[in-house]
Amino acid sequence: MATDAFDSLAETLVRGSEQSYVEYLTERFLDMLDEAVTNPDRLQVLASRSRTAAMAAWDRFRGKVTKETQDAFTEAMRGEDEHLVSSLARAYGYDHTLTTRANNEMNEAARGMSEVMRRQNVALADDMTDAWYRVTSDAVTGTEMGKSYRDVMEDAVSRLSDAGLETIDYRSGVRTTIDAATRRHVVSQANQARGDLLMRRCDEWGCDLVMVSAHFGARPSHAVWQGRVYSRSGRDPKYPSLDYGTGYHGTGPHAALGDRLCGVNCLHSLSPWVEGYSQLPSTDFSEQEERVGMTSDEYYAARQKQRGMERQVRQFKRRVALGQERGLDMTADRYRLGRAQASLRGHCKQYGLTRDYERERAYAVAEQPRGLGRVAFSVGTHAQTRMAERGITDTQIAQALNDPLHELSVTTDERGHAKKVIGHEVTVVINPDTGKIVTTYPTGKKARRRYGAE
Repeated sequence: MATDAFDSLAETLVRGSEQSYVEYLTERFLDMLDEAVTNPDRLQVLASRSRTAAMAAWDRFRGKVTKETQDAFTEAMRGEDEHLVSSLARAYGYDHTLTTRANNEMNEAARGMSEVMRRQNVALADDMTDAWYRVTSDAVTGTEMGKSYRDVMEDAVSRLSDAGLETIDYRSGVRTTIDAATRRHVVSQANQARGDLLMRRCDEWGCDLVMVSAHFGARPSHAVWQGRVYSRSGRDPKYPSLDYGTGYHGTGPHAALGDRLCGVNCLHSLSPWVEGYSQLPSTDFSEQEERVGMTSDEYYAARQKQRGMERQVRQFKRRVALGQERGLDMTADRYRLGRAQASLRGHCKQYGLTRDYERERAYAVAEQPRGLGRVAFSVGTHAQTRMAERGITDTQIAQALNDPLHELSVTTDERGHAKKVIGHEVTVVINPDTGKIVTTYPTGKKARRRYGAE
């Protein structure tokens, strides 16, 4: 199975009913968060119902997710088997039809994939329940201490947004985003299922030799064994053992390091090798290295950093989107989003990488939000005079606007403060005595009244 087929299968499962489940689960908990903040006395009642609500959300989507997973996985495996059989038939001159046993094995692989998804989603529901109580308890406490609804909800929505996108892997215990976890599971399970099909077909044709695919930018620990021929039995004196050379069956030095062929996030695949018929993939990447100005290892490192920056963009987009759906301003996170996008843009430009906008899309939200960039500013004559008297420069004001994001949430009375409209969307209030931001609110008369700005 080619990498693009892996991605296509993963995208089908990530963006289908799985996304609808995550969106519904998050919205349900945001509703309960809003209810608890508005009516603090309801916290314990809502807490007692939270786990039931989480599992009810999974029950609502379980059938759809399971069916989509099994259907898409089975179709992909059938296509792989047809391609595998046709290549062996051309090499050996005869064909083997798809047996009942092969059908059963493919169906079993599909059921295994749906079980992985089930465990992942139950783990998400459990973790979301625990996170909801922590976040909501803090929000209720903040409300009772006199914090504004806006400040409490913006912080809580951001925290709950992150929790609603993460799951704890049931095997390793590692936390990861739900969309990334789904992609990883799909790619890994599909690769392993494809490998099982290959081994069975090679047994039927009596083919002992297999070759490993190769690609530019491979993980350095995988690059050492890509593009080579291996003996499945380990008895062919001309070729190294598949198990020892790649750790494919969980043995050998590579498996001991947890970095085996067709393991987690491995994009390599196996193909039959027929002496005198098959051709090895090229491992001469000089053309690619010249084009991108990097070695394969350097390109891998640059792409890995890009993946991390994309995760940050998705995180901030999701925070902003969920907050805005609740009528919140989310200015601080919009700044963080703008900066994360600028950093990603700069990284891709520096290393000649292509932006993958699908990987920057916020997961399970109604609309993709926009970030805020650096801010130009202007203040009135009276405020300028006061700032000049106190030695506050334009540069200091620019830094106040563009750097200390944590100050955006500070509120105080606004007598004598200068105001700045950002992109006709947000007003920033600056204290001319200190040059620091003291509050922000959406531009517009109704918004100013809502946030107590006039």
